[in-house]
Amino acid sequence: MAAMPLLECFIRGDVDPEVSMLAAQGALAPRADEQLAILVYLVTHDETHVATVANQTIAALPVEAVAGLLARQDTSEKVLAFFAARGIVPAKVATEDTDTPLVDTGDEVAVEAEPEKVNVMLQSMTVPQRLHGFPVRL
Repeated sequence: MAAMPLLECFIRGDVDPEVSMLAAQGALAPRADEQLAILVYLVTHDETHVATVANQTIAALPVEAVAGLLARQDTSEKVLAFFAARGIVPAKVATEDTDTPLVDTGDEVAVEAEPEKVNVMLQSMTVPQRLHGFPVRL
């Protein structure tokens, strides 16, 4: 399974609520597989409005794109079970390109963030993830 440094930050609890909200809106733009895993994590492990927003974001995802990601061999059992409960099963052909996020909010979502919080998130990202863009204005 591919490394998912941003997901690990969420699991460890190293993410501030405003960053969680960005992720729930789909505004954090890691690879598609990691973005999907983060959204599922937020829905299943957050008891705030963040979970509701993440659930809405998931509901708006194209089913074909999600099914293609589910067909990948590195998809976790938790993610597979989450979508199976929603009636979405893996596609016959797996998505090979995971570099593009499932949700691309572009400039739609902007949150003012403290530079220190952004630095913590950036430190956990790989260089390609940093180059892809971090949609938080300083």
